Amino acid sequence: MTFMPPVFRGPRRRWRSTDPVVRLMVGNGALGMALGALLATGILLFDVLGLRTLLWRSDVRLAGSILFIGSFALTFGGVVAAGAAILAGRDDDDEPRGGPKVPLRIPALAYAARRAR
Repeated sequence: MTFMPPVFRGPRRRWRSTDPVVRLMVGNGALGMALGALLATGILLFDVLGLRTLLWRSDVRLAGSILFIGSFALTFGGVVAAGAAILAGRDDDDEPRGGPKVPLRIPALAYAARRAR
């Protein structure tokens, strides 16, 4: 029997064997990056607030466009991945924590009535 390292397995099998949390984060991050790039491209395409004309009349139109789209993609990817992590769900253990319940003793202060002198 030969041992084949996981590097030589097919990419589909490697993706399925990863931790489900990692798959959730990477998948949602990629989805958010695609949505961010699509939104930034739409902003430049429809020339919202004159951003396209301002950007493309400068000397750094290609670098500026790439940075604009990339910053939107990274921001949206991070937000969507963080939202997926927050909304992922709870743990499977629904047992109460902290051990058995013990009655709590609270000291009660009793004030003596004032004597009339």
